[in-house]
Amino acid sequence: MGWTWAKPEEKGLGIDGNPALWKVLESASADIQTDLTWNPIFYMPAKLFLGWESSQDIYTTDGYERRLYLATKEYYEPYKPEHIPPSGMYMTQEDSDTYSKLVVSIQSQVETNTAAFITGAKDIDTEWDAYVAGFKDLQLDQYLAILQKYYKP
Repeated sequence: MGWTWAKPEEKGLGIDGNPALWKVLESASADIQTDLTWNPIFYMPAKLFLGWESSQDIYTTDGYERRLYLATKEYYEPYKPEHIPPSGMYMTQEDSDTYSKLVVSIQSQVETNTAAFITGAKDIDTEWDAYVAGFKDLQLDQYLAILQKYYKP
């Protein structure tokens, strides 16, 4: 099992269609299928990942990553957010305790009412305003103030 840097005279194309930086050795493909200790989850910088020699035929097994890359460029790139908030924020213990209490009731309100509006148990035209007003009782303003305090774009 292994890989090698792509040599200039034999460079194929990478996932992104640019000259490949590296390639999997021919014998490695079979080894990967049988080596149960191999962990397929690992970090690789985007430049290195996209430089992996790949078939440009997106309908073959060897071209599958290129197919995903092209679909991402077409369907995600135009709509991706400019800034993605961090997955976690560090808060004071007091704010964390308050946030934890508020988030449970707010999420419950959203989930319960989403299901009710979708199934027709609640009429969105006549009951929407009451649904939105219910967030005031759940202290949505305090919840948002806590998040805003720690969110730094």
